[in-house]
Amino acid sequence: MEQLDSDIFTNDTQYYFSFLTDRFIEITNRWTQALTNKFHRPFKPIFLLPYIHNHLFTEDNYIVINERLFKKQEQYGRKDIIELLYPEDMNKQFSASSFVNEVIDKLKKKQENVYVLPFTSACLTIHDPNVIILGPLPEVAAKFDDKVEHIRTFQHLNIKMNEVEVHSSIEKLKENQKTFPFFFSAAFSSGGFESHVIHTRAELDLFYKKLRPLNAKGPFIAAKLLEHIVNAPNVSAIVTSENQTQIICISDQILRENCYMGNLYPTAASPLHQDMMKKISITIGNYMSTFGFRGLFGIDFLITQDGSCYPTDINPRRQGGYFMNVLMSKTVDIIDMELSIALDEPITSFNSEDIYANYSWAHHKLAPYYHNVEILEEFEEGSPTDPFTTIGSVYRAQYYPKNHVLLSGNPGFYAASGYDKKQLKHAVETDVDRIISTKFMRRPDIDVITQEPIEQNPPVSEIFIQPLHPSEIEAASLILQQHIKDPGGIAWDEIHAIEQYMKGKTDENGRKRFYLTAHDSAGQILGIIGYCSSPSKIISLCNLPKDQTGEIVNMFVSSSAYHGGGIGKKLFNTACHALKNENKIYAVLDCGIRYKENWNFFEHIGCTSCGIIPNKYGPGWHTKVFKITL
Repeated sequence: MEQLDSDIFTNDTQYYFSFLTDRFIEITNRWTQALTNKFHRPFKPIFLLPYIHNHLFTEDNYIVINERLFKKQEQYGRKDIIELLYPEDMNKQFSASSFVNEVIDKLKKKQENVYVLPFTSACLTIHDPNVIILGPLPEVAAKFDDKVEHIRTFQHLNIKMNEVEVHSSIEKLKENQKTFPFFFSAAFSSGGFESHVIHTRAELDLFYKKLRPLNAKGPFIAAKLLEHIVNAPNVSAIVTSENQTQIICISDQILRENCYMGNLYPTAASPLHQDMMKKISITIGNYMSTFGFRGLFGIDFLITQDGSCYPTDINPRRQGGYFMNVLMSKTVDIIDMELSIALDEPITSFNSEDIYANYSWAHHKLAPYYHNVEILEEFEEGSPTDPFTTIGSVYRAQYYPKNHVLLSGNPGFYAASGYDKKQLKHAVETDVDRIISTKFMRRPDIDVITQEPIEQNPPVSEIFIQPLHPSEIEAASLILQQHIKDPGGIAWDEIHAIEQYMKGKTDENGRKRFYLTAHDSAGQILGIIGYCSSPSKIISLCNLPKDQTGEIVNMFVSSSAYHGGGIGKKLFNTACHALKNENKIYAVLDCGIRYKENWNFFEHIGCTSCGIIPNKYGPGWHTKVFKITL
């Protein structure tokens, strides 16, 4: 899927490839101007897109690089689905594409050199002296993109780091890892994806199954779980020549669990921590320079409550804050400096303070809370440069076509500025949540289409309900993991809380929950339900006597069981019967919006709706309350 000028191989324009699309389009425009100024000839980008942009963003020239998506569209028989790619995967497909290589060969005959502007150089494997990468050398970027290499680097440079162990395979990790919870990371992960806090072996198995083939073979990193983290700063720096590293910016990462969402400037880190991070970053940059690394890079840090400051990741590439760093810099032209590095021209030293701003800025991905969401609206509000030309303004944009279903990825961008950092942070978080909650719609029907094939049980002829035994908690937890999802994927914290309730711990309302499990004749657990002899605050919506009312909680049926097999209904009726034996006359329950597809089920089995509680589980996370007479 592509669109190119009809005279692209014969006109007087110089074409180059840019991976800096959607939120980085303004940066590509600035690179176009820089190349035009440098060579005194008109340049024009060919955008490498993971999918075509919507009607608000009309690129003259583009090539869609996303073979995996094309296969999924064919597999599912749907052209309305989108799945965005990791930058490294796009680089691989770009390098291997016969069409791309044919375009490069034809362009070389016209303009001699073809420039490539990547987000990261890692995994670019086009070995041609006339194809010039506007970024670090791919082989050096790939070396320092490996998280195992990060550990070696920290150790070699005697930089204090968190306690970690490297395991060559998943089997070795399972054999040697004795301490839970721990922080698990694949070797090639970025933005917090393909890394997670692991609490149980079952959780490790489930998370491992979702790794990309690139990471599934190992090695794997098991790190001590740091507690009481107070900040997660990021340093952006640039290597201009051997042993010449300069700091560009320090900002604080905005995280959703451990997944990167954006940055907030200036950093809240103390001057002492800032000096420490600068020295570490310069040391690492100078070390990478001895391997031939040149260009932008970043270091992620974690600061804990006891004052410890640990580097966690080396990002040998442009980072998510690249857009903001370029636009905030008024006296130092970062793009011009990058271009000079790529052309092996001398760089004039600069003072980091020349880049610093006297205001606050923030940027945030508009990544939906879930996979498989329908895009409801196309929008671009303001200009990308607004937050830097008019302090206090906002830029919002969503780049992909409406009525398409986004399987995964980040479809939009949010940038803002202001003079009060605390107010800015609150405004960004509130507005981003509003956008995500109103402009994307969860599509559970797509879950069914895209889920991996699973072994289905035969229709259940016999269902046995019994009290939960402690030995069944792990199997019950696997059912919870199929259903309880939050913005970052599986809602591990919520699941672990329910596991504690199963073990007898009282809940947030001081109540003890009792659990029942459903089994087939072979003893396999097919579902779980909990109940409490006293209701929570949701009863206020139902106008029922509190002392005569119990509550149903945590009802889930295994996705491997056939729908309509009666498992959910039998679990529900048994829990109601248990409450009735405790002299309850009524039962109440609430079902959140993420389980909206189950609302009809509760009405079908005899429950009556009491209404909606807005924002019960957070902004936009409404719940519907039901009651039933026992």
